[in-house]
Amino acid sequence: MSEGKTDQSGGQSVKFLWDICGHEPIVDFLKSAVASGKPSHAYIFAGQDGLGKYAVAEKFALSLFCSSSEHRPCGECSGCRQALNKVHPDFFLVNRLTDEKTGKLKREIVIDQVRDLKHRLSQASLLSGYKVAIVRGADDLNTNSANSLLKLLEEPTKRTVIILIAKDAGNLPKTVASRCQVLQFLPVATEKISAYLQEKGTSPERAGRLAHLSLGRPALAIDWLTNYEGADNFRKQLEGFYNLAEKNLSARLKDFDKLVDFSTDESSNLLKVGELLDIWQVALRDLLLFNSNNERLLADQSRSARKVATTFSWDKIMQTHYRINTCRKLLEGGVSSKNALENLVIQI
Repeated sequence: MSEGKTDQSGGQSVKFLWDICGHEPIVDFLKSAVASGKPSHAYIFAGQDGLGKYAVAEKFALSLFCSSSEHRPCGECSGCRQALNKVHPDFFLVNRLTDEKTGKLKREIVIDQVRDLKHRLSQASLLSGYKVAIVRGADDLNTNSANSLLKLLEEPTKRTVIILIAKDAGNLPKTVASRCQVLQFLPVATEKISAYLQEKGTSPERAGRLAHLSLGRPALAIDWLTNYEGADNFRKQLEGFYNLAEKNLSARLKDFDKLVDFSTDESSNLLKVGELLDIWQVALRDLLLFNSNNERLLADQSRSARKVATTFSWDKIMQTHYRINTCRKLLEGGVSSKNALENLVIQI
C-alpha cells in the first residue's frame, strides 16, 4: 500500500496519504509532480481493467485540489470535500453515455462530449486552482472525438491536467499519445494484494483466495470484498471452464449458448466475452501452477478442476493460452464476439 510518503514543496513538508494497493513507482512519480507544483498537462494511464487506474487518478486529482500544507489529500478542506462529494466545479469526468432509447451504454465517446469538455476547460478555474479532467475508457473515443481531443492537447490551458484512462495506449492515435506522459500499470503481486486486503480486516484465508482469483488486479479484489455476487459469478465461470474442458467437441458446442448471454448489443457482448477470457486465463494459470507441483492451489477446487489438472499437459495449457490470445485479436479485428468465442471453444 502506498501512503505516507513525504516530499518537499516550497520549503514545506507535505505528507501524502494515498490508500493505493501497489503501483509504487507510478504513485511516487505522481506525488512528486504534485509536490513540485509542475504536473504534466496530460497523462495516459494504460493497463487492463481492474488494476486500479481510476483510483490512482482520483487520488492524484484530490491531491491537486487539496489546499492542506500538511497532508494530501486531507479530506477536510473545501477542495477535498467538494471533490469527494462529486460537486467540485473544476473536476470533469468523461465516459460513454447511456443511450436514452435502449438504456445501454453507447459504443463510443462522441465528439460533442469532447467539445463540451474543451469549452469547460477553456473557462477560468472557479476556485483559482487546478482543473482536472479524467477521460475514462479513452479507448472508446471515435475518430472525430479523438481529433477534437488532440486540439485540446496541442493548446493546453494553464493549470489544467487531463488524464486519459485506457486499456492500451496503442489503441489511441499516435498524435494523441505523443502529447501525453504514458504511465503503464502492471499486475500487482498476489502477496501484496492479499496483505492489503488483510489490512482492511479481511481474514487471511479469504484475502488469499480473492487475491489469487484477481490475477494481479487489486481493484477487482477490493470490489469483491463487498460485491459477493461478483465474486460468486467469477467462481462459477471458472468452474464453467473446467466443466467445458472435460467435454468432447459435440458436448462443448451443445453447451456453447450457456457460456455468454449474447444480446443484439455487440459492445456489451465484447465486454462479456472479454471478461470470460480473463477468467479462463485464471484457470490456465492455476493449471500451469498445478503442473509445477503447486497442488495446494487446487485443494479447494471442484472435482472437475482437479481432473482437468491431471489431463492438461504443459503444452496443452500453453496452446490454449495462445488460442485465447488469438481470440482476443479476432475481437480487436472486428470479428463478431459470438463467432470468435465459438471458434475458440472448438479448439479447446
